[in-house]
Amino acid sequence: MLIILLEISTPQFILEYDTRPNRLYVDYLKHPKEVFGMLWKGYKGIVLGGSLLWLVISAANFYALTVVATPLTALHWPSALGCSLLSAIVLFGLIRGTWRQLKRLLGT
Repeated sequence: MLIILLEISTPQFILEYDTRPNRLYVDYLKHPKEVFGMLWKGYKGIVLGGSLLWLVISAANFYALTVVATPLTALHWPSALGCSLLSAIVLFGLIRGTWRQLKRLLGT
């Protein structure tokens, strides 16, 4: 939840202070009553709308995972090994930043 808060509040912090979140941002988090009071005064509609949206998405996910979803069948070990290796290769490429170079080589 903290990561989501940090990601969502970063654009507003940049607009307000003309810099990315830094030590000042972390210092504000030490005083939650003041921070939440200030957020409630200035961004009441956004807070309510975001909370409502979060509630709707959570309910939809719960419904999809419990009512609609069908049980998964287990992969046989050769298929699972192949999927794991393919995933590891793709993730390694993404981590290194070579995805762009690979796209350039493939001509896409």
